[in-house]
Amino acid sequence: MKRRVLFVGSFKEHSKDGSVGGQMFACRSLINSELSNSFEWILIDSTADSNKPERFIKRFYKATIRIIKFIFYLSSRKIDVVLIFSADGWSFIEKGTMALLAKFLNKRVVFAPRSGLIVNDINESIFLKNFIPFVLNQVDIIICQGDVWRHFYSNLVKINFDKLIVINNWIETDKYNSTSFKNKEYVNILYLAWVDENKGIFDLINCLKYLNNKNYCLNIGGDGKAMDECKKLINILGLSDKINILGWVLNQNKIDLLSNSDIFVLPSYFEGYPNSLIEAMASSCAVVATDVGSITDLVKHKSNGLIFKPGNIIELANSLDLLISNPGFRTQLAICGKKSVELNNSISIAVEKFKRVLN
Repeated sequence: MKRRVLFVGSFKEHSKDGSVGGQMFACRSLINSELSNSFEWILIDSTADSNKPERFIKRFYKATIRIIKFIFYLSSRKIDVVLIFSADGWSFIEKGTMALLAKFLNKRVVFAPRSGLIVNDINESIFLKNFIPFVLNQVDIIICQGDVWRHFYSNLVKINFDKLIVINNWIETDKYNSTSFKNKEYVNILYLAWVDENKGIFDLINCLKYLNNKNYCLNIGGDGKAMDECKKLINILGLSDKINILGWVLNQNKIDLLSNSDIFVLPSYFEGYPNSLIEAMASSCAVVATDVGSITDLVKHKSNGLIFKPGNIIELANSLDLLISNPGFRTQLAICGKKSVELNNSISIAVEKFKRVLN
């Protein structure tokens, strides 16, 4: 008899506006994995229509419908375990409420907070500063995206480490390949994320004016609320001939884009454990990223990538200059990055850990 798992998460290929995110892949990959041989999934999809803020009334209405559906499944079906993936802010309020309801009905709850902005919530909202620890204290298992997050939540809620299980983000590593070591006329730099100030997109564009080596092309894959401002900044700096804006790049097109890129940049201010960074490393890109969230669990400075402080434009420019001008060092980082992802971030590792947790 399969165990029944009530799974709240994001199960669509993309949002209505075409945007994608790591949580979508994480949730879909689990229900499509061999876990389905042992568990029966009962799904509640919580995919947002867009990464842009929704009106409160609309968001409240949609959350209410999901919570009603959640209560219906808990009361009408034999549920063995509840698995909840949550982002920050309103998402955590909704998913945290579901977790508390499930515990009230004596269900086992596995809770997976998956946003670096949770740190921001705790620092800026009195309600969330109290609500987040309260929820995490009630659930049975907290899935942490890396050791950094395990220590963060342990200090936040003062609970036993045994309740905090590290499952690094995962990808299907065998899908990714590379043409990065071919001789090219210029170095391809890739940014693949939300086009948002918190992701450091303005820092990336501004740092280009400080590059000494101009033998590069920057591709921006993604979209978001800061896109119009980014386009204006590119024109003001006279960088239109150096930057290609691609919009959302999905499926095989994304894999092809990664495989033809030499350097991947993620200058973010807040991160959980970014899938885009894992994908880039699996594609043999040399990566440059900030030391936020669990990025330092994944990227070791000058070993399998380069790390810099968020907002430090000069440090970012120096890192890019170093990689553009030194193809040997760039290749060395790329090879080491690919090996580390294959060892630590394959979906088979995550599936085995989830199997133990859900049982």
